Amino acid sequence: MVDKKAIAARFFELHNSMNQLELARKYKVSPPGVNDWKSGKRPVPLAKLFDAADEFGVTLDWLLEGREPKYRQPH
Repeated sequence: MVDKKAIAARFFELHNSMNQLELARKYKVSPPGVNDWKSGKRPVPLAKLFDAADEFGVTLDWLLEGREPKYRQPH
């Protein structure tokens, strides 16, 4: 079962220096949409998770399930 709140918590951990309005602008969603993600009311869209994983160099396993390693290994 997918834990939307846990995924959102890891997503927001990556963006801890950004406020809700900045996140909304970055991901082209409304501020209430960001709030819905944070509260677990709606899941963070998969495309946004892929974008965040690429930007921050984290693994999708970590972002989606919390499995280590957090960061991708350089090739």
